[in-house]
Amino acid sequence: MFNVLFSLDSPVECLQEIKRVLRPGGALSLSTSTASTDIQKLFHAIEVELRSHDQWGVKEQVFVDASERNQEMTPIIVHYTRVNVDDFLTQAGFSIIDGPIVSYVCSVVVYKAIKTG
Repeated sequence: MFNVLFSLDSPVECLQEIKRVLRPGGALSLSTSTASTDIQKLFHAIEVELRSHDQWGVKEQVFVDASERNQEMTPIIVHYTRVNVDDFLTQAGFSIIDGPIVSYVCSVVVYKAIKTG
């Protein structure tokens, strides 16, 4: 489940449904932004990477469009804390076995959780 948790009205219900369809011991990999996500820092790092690989000219418009969309969505993207995400997983019946691992210029946390019960 990659970078969608922030957009869900009921994250626990969604995670419970994922748990329902997993086999016993099944694993969920999840990445999401958090309240500490810095969208500007992330996009700066992406720009630096594109420029260092001589891709800026080809990708600039796509980058600008994505950056603008993400700036508009920032209040939605960054409203859950890591504690919230931990709680969502636990409430849905998962055991966190790895994470949160901070990744992508400190913009995303990554979890691995297994179905319990």
